[in-house]
Amino acid sequence: IATSEKASEGKDEKADTQIKEETIPALTGKAMTLNSMVDMENPDEFSKAEERTEKQYRTLKSNHGLQAEVTLKAAFKVTDLCIAQYKLDRVDEVLAEIEGACSADKSSDKYTKFIQMKAFCRWKQSRFKEALKLFEEMKNRVGLSSKLLENMGH
Repeated sequence: IATSEKASEGKDEKADTQIKEETIPALTGKAMTLNSMVDMENPDEFSKAEERTEKQYRTLKSNHGLQAEVTLKAAFKVTDLCIAQYKLDRVDEVLAEIEGACSADKSSDKYTKFIQMKAFCRWKQSRFKEALKLFEEMKNRVGLSSKLLENMGH
């Protein structure tokens, strides 16, 4: 994931907050922020990345609102970083903020991502009955997978 280079080309200043999707190989011990890959084993680097991503999310939320795709992508990056550090209260806060935007169209990918993150958060909080209900919804939306079945089995 990388920021757009339109701003450096003299185009719209807001373009630098837009996100381009790129294929990035999965790496063990790494996490993605909006702009870079972070070593999860390095607490200082991870903390700085989390702080930068939180700041980006707040800025995008303020400038574009919660309905904007770019804001939702930033919100999901915040939840990814926070859940990796078991900052589950912060994950809950962000999910509560974006629930309305994600739930507006229940056939959308953003709603699927929302349900997936909420289910995983509930599972990590040992709120297994709530997690199971959300995993069931995931199963109905995307079908069975070995990872989903494994999470449901716990």
